[in-house]
Amino acid sequence: MVWMSFLYHKKMHPHKLNLWLALGAIVMFFIGFLCVYLMLPPPSVRLPASCWSSTGAIVLSGLTMHVGVLAFKRRQLLLHEMWLMVTGLLGLIFVLLQLVAFEQVYHWGIVAVHDGAASVLCVMAGAHLLYVLTGIGVLIASLLRVHRRHFILYSATGLEETAIYWYFVDSLWLGLFIFLLLA
Repeated sequence: MVWMSFLYHKKMHPHKLNLWLALGAIVMFFIGFLCVYLMLPPPSVRLPASCWSSTGAIVLSGLTMHVGVLAFKRRQLLLHEMWLMVTGLLGLIFVLLQLVAFEQVYHWGIVAVHDGAASVLCVMAGAHLLYVLTGIGVLIASLLRVHRRHFILYSATGLEETAIYWYFVDSLWLGLFIFLLLA
């Protein structure tokens, strides 16, 4: 009977399960586009310099998210709010630097309409930007939730889900970035 109690306590929260299933679907989406990209003739494009800066911003945002989660678990709510705001700001910097990268590629004369591989890259980068913007929205909602209810309910589940999503978005970009460097 003791072992059943152990199994019961190790159940995953239903929201986390749904999150992991959604992240798995996103991974399959990107794998599909990467396969299509590999079948097409490669575009004659190099990574714009702003991609390096945006990669630094997104990696740093993962670190600030981690520090924010730790602050929440230590009940340092002001530090938690500050670090989540910094994370969101770094996410916005990432988005702006990616838009600069799109602008640079456009000025180089690479138009997605005429180049199949470039259009696949645009879809992947655009989808990733959408996921980052979604993550920023979730960060804002998490900040509002903690600010509004921190004396009533002190559960880290929602914040942990937000952090999982943010780490996923970071990892997704790093994977795409490395793929683009090697392709």
